[in-house]
Amino acid sequence: KKMTTQEFLKEEQEEAPLPQEELDAIKAVARAEQDVVVDDDDHAGGGGHDDHDHHHSEFKFYSRPKQRQKWGESQVLPHTNFNDLFFDLFYVAAAYNLGSLIRASPTSLGVLYFVGCFYPIMMIWLQKTFYDARYDAGNDLFHKLYEFFVVVVLGTAVLYIRPVAYLSTPAANEDIFVFSTCILIANLLAIGRSVDVIRNVKGEQAAKRSGWTEIKMFSGMAVFYLAATILSANDHFGSSSDYGNYGSAYDDTTTTNSTVDTMTNSTGGARRFLAGGGDYGDTNHLPMIMLFVGALMYNVGVLFLTFRSEFDKDFDPKEAAVPINIGFFIHRFGEWIMLMLGESVLSLLVVPTQQGDYYKAFFCGMLSITFLQVLHFRSQPHEADEHALRRSRKGGFIFIIFGQLYSAALIVLGTSYKMILFEFVFAQDAGEARRLLLDAGYSAEEIAQDADLLRYLAASGPPIDDVEVRQQHVAHYFCISMAIVWLCLDVLLLAHKGLDFNLKRCHDAKCKRNQYIGKAMFFTRTGLILFFGTMGFYITEPTLLSFLGLMGIIVQLGLRLGGSVAFDDETLEDVPQCAYNINGPKSLTCAVSLRLQQITGKKLPGKLGSCSASDKPAP
Repeated sequence: KKMTTQEFLKEEQEEAPLPQEELDAIKAVARAEQDVVVDDDDHAGGGGHDDHDHHHSEFKFYSRPKQRQKWGESQVLPHTNFNDLFFDLFYVAAAYNLGSLIRASPTSLGVLYFVGCFYPIMMIWLQKTFYDARYDAGNDLFHKLYEFFVVVVLGTAVLYIRPVAYLSTPAANEDIFVFSTCILIANLLAIGRSVDVIRNVKGEQAAKRSGWTEIKMFSGMAVFYLAATILSANDHFGSSSDYGNYGSAYDDTTTTNSTVDTMTNSTGGARRFLAGGGDYGDTNHLPMIMLFVGALMYNVGVLFLTFRSEFDKDFDPKEAAVPINIGFFIHRFGEWIMLMLGESVLSLLVVPTQQGDYYKAFFCGMLSITFLQVLHFRSQPHEADEHALRRSRKGGFIFIIFGQLYSAALIVLGTSYKMILFEFVFAQDAGEARRLLLDAGYSAEEIAQDADLLRYLAASGPPIDDVEVRQQHVAHYFCISMAIVWLCLDVLLLAHKGLDFNLKRCHDAKCKRNQYIGKAMFFTRTGLILFFGTMGFYITEPTLLSFLGLMGIIVQLGLRLGGSVAFDDETLEDVPQCAYNINGPKSLTCAVSLRLQQITGKKLPGKLGSCSASDKPAP
């Protein structure tokens, strides 16, 4: 007969005690069915963990945030939240603007401003994602308006991700001041979420302790963000100098008829106009450095929490933190990586077409990004049981740190493909500009000797005049970012399985032959990373670079597939689990899943719902 989960639980407990894992699983489903949340005193109350029910409940002005799961509970993947997808759209523009920044300044200074903009922007995403993975804010007006404000601040920050020439001159341009102010406000809004949790959360006492810990972490970040805002404001509002034009002559759309007449009647005036670049003002890199250091304070906080139990034996992570929904985080991080790969697709497609070798580089780039997407999702687990955040706290820390570096490298790699394609565009544009000058009456000797005309030719596209120097920078960006992407993928894979697991895969005598295969694969992958990391020093030709990049990704993909065939991965039960892993126990087995489906009459979501009677082990 059909019965409720509570009725079944009562009947089973009277007859015989259930295994603890099965008991926890049934309790978790009961909470979802009956909209039950455990409060500070471990009493049941209304509220529920299920997003679908919660977001279709009565609309209120304010509802208390609810803890999604407790330690020791089996987790249920929340329903898709379209607000998260809308939030991610702003990061499409952020990735594209970051790519434009690095393309306009392919130098070491450009790298500083790239990471100084990227890391604070990504911290906003991580703060929101980890909050959503632990709490359900509800379908109320207050939290909707709160997240709307976060989106407005984020969008404004993305708008002011500009080239280095603007961000490095706060005295003349407001870009760095507005950007740092938005980053500071977004961080304060993250602190506001933690305050809301401390005061109003429906959940365990550990949720409030976790809120206080996050306030300390985010306050450390806010100190550096505030310093960047004050420094840029002091330069911008404290300077009385008139810096003239904002940008280059080509940015000025208010050219008057008198200016045109002057250009027409005066060759010198025309040359000055064509070569004029405007005054960007005095540079100040300290605000950007403060932003970068402030973002890194997030990782310092995570590092402290990860290793606190090593030097504080009385510290219990389960009493000071709330478990995150690993399945939800896997889903969100997969969407995040798709955004980073999407920037590569945009970089390849939004480029003027040319003839000849342009199409060779273009199709090599398209195939490379496609195979890179396959390589990524082939390397990452799709189940919570197999993820680094479940395996151990240290594995989770490694995943978070290298996941950030991996995301940044993907943006630079996509932009590098765009810079490679633009090499063909620059060659074409420079030729056309030179022909225009010849048609205007300049001789080849005048063009070669006149510095103003040479600046005009340079202004037709390339950020660096010298072709060899420019292509050397492009090669370094391309090769180093590709090597970092491969390195991060390998480190993330190690974080998921653990170093001990990978080392003992072939300790069994029956796979002695595979020991040599494993060593060969290791040295091949290491050699490939080292080769690509240094390849920019001796290979700079754009077409050859794109072709070698494609070949390298194909080899990496082949090694990954070959490793899966050569080695039979042991089950994760054979891997020692950390006593304080940050996600709790494993998901339900098929046997428990079938019993739950039988007593509730409902099909369970995700992998659990795919179990059939044939999957149930014989008694």
